[in-house]
Parts: sequence; structure tokens; C-alpha cells
Amino acid sequence: MFDEQNADGAWRSVVTADRWEHIAASFSRINPDQPLGDRLCTLACTILNMARASVGLLSGNHFVPVAATDDRARTLVDQQFTLGDGPAFEAVHTVTPVLAPDLTSPVAGSRWPAFAPVATALGVKAEFAFPLRVGAARLGVLTVYDDNPTTLGPATVADAMVLASFAAEVIIGMQAGDEQHPGTLLPNLNSGSEVHQAVGMVSEQLGIPIVEALVRLRSHAYASNTPLSVIARNVINGQLTLDP
Repeated sequence: MFDEQNADGAWRSVVTADRWEHIAASFSRINPDQPLGDRLCTLACTILNMARASVGLLSGNHFVPVAATDDRARTLVDQQFTLGDGPAFEAVHTVTPVLAPDLTSPVAGSRWPAFAPVATALGVKAEFAFPLRVGAARLGVLTVYDDNPTTLGPATVADAMVLASFAAEVIIGMQAGDEQHPGTLLPNLNSGSEVHQAVGMVSEQLGIPIVEALVRLRSHAYASNTPLSVIARNVINGQLTLDP
């Protein structure tokens, strides 16, 4: 069973090449003419066998819903950030996956007293929220919903965590103008993890958005004619600090 308290260790352990390649291949089969957020929502519902999904991003201190499979999913994520309560709101602020298998239960009612009644009134009884993150830095949240109480097995939770990592990578690549195919954004998982960690560190150290931190790293790599993976490793090891 997934332990929210040990999420960081779980996150690292499940990002395997097989899972990543399966999710990338599934993403590549979705109509590329659709908006990116819609494609990610479709992918989440397909991979996790859920009824609906939403994707939202942080912009400064504000949360912006960017895609949802339907009006209910959009209303649900909107309400969580309006109320300051709910699994998606909690996942963004703790940078930890939050699982709510039964929003009608007393446990859910106690944990999310403002949001749980809203969800059940809309006919949604299960929610699973996975932060979109780069290292410890927050990018947004991918949330899936079901109309009946349900649980996610360990393998499905692992797929969801890899899916969130994949979604974060695709979104960052698109925002930064990366022209690579989304399915090949991380051909080397170890290198990709280092870049993620370094981007998160630069974002936190300089107080700049994730995408700007990624651009700063890439610019430094280009100017110094050094591979991005090496620049990332130097940042992580404390051998390189970018100027404000």
C-alpha cells in the first residue's frame, strides 16, 4: 500500500524505464491536434481507468485549471482551490500524492470537511491527486476522479506517479519551446532525474519559476558548451551556483 508519509522514496523507486516507455507510447497514440492538457487528461483516464481528470498549474501564488475532461472535473478542482481544502489542494501544497478512495467516508469528511460534501453532491466519490513537480518545486497537479468509491492498487499508484512525472516533463518542455517529441523527452531516466532535481534547486535558490530555471540551466549549458546533464550534476553537487 502507498504510504503518503514516504512519498519521496516511493516516487524515485517507481520511475522505471518500462513504465515510462508504456506511458510515453500511450501518449503518442492520442490525437496530437488536441490541446496538451486535454491529451494529458485523456492519458490519465486511460492509464488509471478513471471516469474523469483535470490538470492545473501554479502561476505565482495562483492556481490555474488548464484542462479537464468535463465540467464536473473542472468544477471539482476549482472548488478545492477556492475552498482551500481537498486532495488536489493538499497535493500541491505538500508536493505529495494524496489518495481519497471514498469521499463519502467519515475519514474523508474529517480530513476535508469543506470539500468532501461538494464532491459527493456532484456525484464524485473517489479522487486521487498527484503533484506535478520538479524536484521539490511545485508545478501543478494532475487529478483523477471516479463516481464510485474505489482503491488504487500499488501498481496503479506507481503508474500514476510516473504519469505525473511524465506530464511535468512534457509541460516544461512545451513551455520552454522544446521541439523534441514528448515520448523521447527523457531517453535517459537517470540524467532526466538529475535535470529535474537541478531545476528544482535553481528555482528555489533564485526564487524564479520552474520554466525560467530550466531555461537558465539550458542557457548556461549552451554558453559553456557543456552537456545539460553535466551542468545539472554540478548544481546538485554544489560545484555550480547560477547568479541571480
